[in-house]
Amino acid sequence: KNVTVPNRFEVYLCDPSDNKQDFIAWKITDSASCALVKSANSTFDNSVLASLGINYAGIEYTVYNSAGTAVGVLKCNAGGATNTLTGLDTGTCTVKETKTNKWFTLDPTPVSVTLASGKTSTVKVKNDLVPAKVKIEKKVTPSNLEGSFTFNFLLTNTANPAVNYPVSVEVTQDENGELTGSAEVSVLPGTYTCAELPPQG
Repeated sequence: KNVTVPNRFEVYLCDPSDNKQDFIAWKITDSASCALVKSANSTFDNSVLASLGINYAGIEYTVYNSAGTAVGVLKCNAGGATNTLTGLDTGTCTVKETKTNKWFTLDPTPVSVTLASGKTSTVKVKNDLVPAKVKIEKKVTPSNLEGSFTFNFLLTNTANPAVNYPVSVEVTQDENGELTGSAEVSVLPGTYTCAELPPQG
């Protein structure tokens, strides 16, 4: 009959020095578990990000024991939670991001985690979104006007609820005598509409 021995179950064949009958001894060592929850370093929660198609699937963290040996991989699902690694040595381990997806920057900074016997230690990490920028350019005709002018725009994405970015563009006369201006703003990744707002006053 085949018998499966747990990973942390050790069996010893003992040979007494008094030449009496050999005997078997065993030991079960303590074990711990580790999991991870990831979120975005953003003012927007996961529901808003998800409505833009942004998720955590494909991101992976490697777990290393105190000797620096890799003992498993934590893989994020779309919501940022991972599988749970079991049967780990108690004490201190290190968790390091080793794979990211198109939405987030890779942060290889190791995180130290204390593992306690019979418990699951859950690591909480945050990462920056890959930067996205929109540049708005404005040209005014006729160009025989003098001075500078400010035009206001509103960028709106398809998030639920929608996220708006007000943008002001100052237009001045350039070296060619044309009235032009531009402004750049950092935004969440996604699809946007741009609307010019009516002049104030």
